Amino acid sequence: MTPLLAATKTELTTSTRLEEPNTSDSEPDDPTQHTFTLTPDLLSTIHPTHSSLKNSLRAQTRSLRNRLASIIADSEFVLRVAAAYALPLIPNARAGDWYVPPEYRGGNTSAYFKSTDGHPGQWGFSMRRLNLHVLECVGRHCGVVLVDSTRRGKRFPDALSRTVPVWIAVVNWCLFGREFGGLCVSENMVSGSERAQIERLVPGFVERFLELGVDLSKYKRTIRKPLRPIWISPESTLPISPPKFEEFTPVILLTASKMTRGEGMEGEYIQGAGDDHEGWATESGLTPTLFWHHHTKIMSTPEKDLLEVIKHLPPPQPSSNTLDSSKITRIGQTNISIAPTSAIPTLPPTPAFDHIICTSPILLLPIDGIKPIPSHHPIPNNPPGAKLLRKFLPEITSSITNPAGNILVTCDSGEHVAACVALVLLCMYYDDEGGFGKFGEKGVVDKTYIRRRLAWITTAREGVNPARAFLNGVNAFLMSRGR
Repeated sequence: MTPLLAATKTELTTSTRLEEPNTSDSEPDDPTQHTFTLTPDLLSTIHPTHSSLKNSLRAQTRSLRNRLASIIADSEFVLRVAAAYALPLIPNARAGDWYVPPEYRGGNTSAYFKSTDGHPGQWGFSMRRLNLHVLECVGRHCGVVLVDSTRRGKRFPDALSRTVPVWIAVVNWCLFGREFGGLCVSENMVSGSERAQIERLVPGFVERFLELGVDLSKYKRTIRKPLRPIWISPESTLPISPPKFEEFTPVILLTASKMTRGEGMEGEYIQGAGDDHEGWATESGLTPTLFWHHHTKIMSTPEKDLLEVIKHLPPPQPSSNTLDSSKITRIGQTNISIAPTSAIPTLPPTPAFDHIICTSPILLLPIDGIKPIPSHHPIPNNPPGAKLLRKFLPEITSSITNPAGNILVTCDSGEHVAACVALVLLCMYYDDEGGFGKFGEKGVVDKTYIRRRLAWITTAREGVNPARAFLNGVNAFLMSRGR
């Protein structure tokens, strides 16, 4: 490296002679005959490095417009797959949500299969994300298409190559018997050694699932043949007409994006453009629902104006194919219900509940005439909110004067904080059969006891998926009372 490049700051000086100022009409001074400072930043603009050029190209290619255009292109393929198999589409939460327009969804919500449950050495069957609503869809339509994507480096995300096959093995075992509980994976994605390791874990997953006491009778009535995964990518050949599956029920595992090399880009196309949307959609406030409602306007807007236009887009009105924002969900045969806080103004004048517990951070709704008056305990759905939940739980539980009465618990979505508070009440006042009883009367309050009641909630309302930090707070509160 030359001394010039090695220096962090180098001054290049040319000698000039001190002369009297020339006031005549002569030519101006030579601009090169001056002193200036050459910094590393200035040097990089004169001689850009390979790394700086690469980063600049990546930033330009991964523009918001290119991401959204890639999502639209992938979505067109997703719709072709749904038509080829004549099956409904269910996106896997987060990345998959971007590729399925709301009007084409086979249900009101997404699936919740996490890639982390399929990471090597971390294989798992989630007791919080049972995805029983996916089973309902399978039973109604004799199959389903699960949609997801992944970024550069591989064709299928771990959620589709491992997490869902494990879920299918557990479901088949529970519905059809052990002989149908074998693990079905693609040998192109999962080695024989890894498959053997996962298969050894399946009996334990089945045992833990059965401990939840979930009623599987309705799934046994509607699903007559074992489930089997079929992997589809943009490189796959699609059937000319919808095939008939005589021996099994198909679960199409569809990766929406075509696999690219290197940086995950080919020209302006971005593989897995919908993945990790927190890094590219948060600034504008863009969501999958907002995007598909206004996608024509968004894609006709110049890149320089995109952020400003998106920020001022009106939210879409709920349609018949979206979850009713005021839906109140009763948990099994108990007297406890959960709902979004927006449901409170829709309550009838005649009191339907003996207690209303609102956990939304801000209660801005008109509550005049609402009886009983909601008790307000502001708990945001974020990490600090998990600590506030533990703080407010003694106050919430002690405020209920009639535990056997009808209780409504709300939060902004009706699916996170409200579910955690309802879980506490179910554990405190209901036995394993759903009958009203005293705390811990019918058994030891441990994590299995708590998981059973969480399964009641997730079965009753699809979309319920409390954060782990909140559930840890619930466990700590309940098990400390049981000592």
